[in-house]
Amino acid sequence: MPALINLRGYPALILMYVAALGAAFRRNFTPLVGFAVEPAVRDTYQPRDRIPVVALLNARSIVSSAEQIAAALAHVGRGP
Repeated sequence: MPALINLRGYPALILMYVAALGAAFRRNFTPLVGFAVEPAVRDTYQPRDRIPVVALLNARSIVSSAEQIAAALAHVGRGP
């Protein structure tokens, strides 16, 4: 299920939100830029292109299929 595969980015999304809150609290955004903007990853569809991490980690891309995820978890909870 692609919906469950998309959840791989959830821990990094939480980490990015925590880093953003810490940067806003301290009013020092340099570490946030170093964590979210400067690192780049390969694009899935165009492997030669590198895009910033912040472009991939957003709530919509990770939990866009919430109904499918809930159905899969309910199925696992019921057992075979």
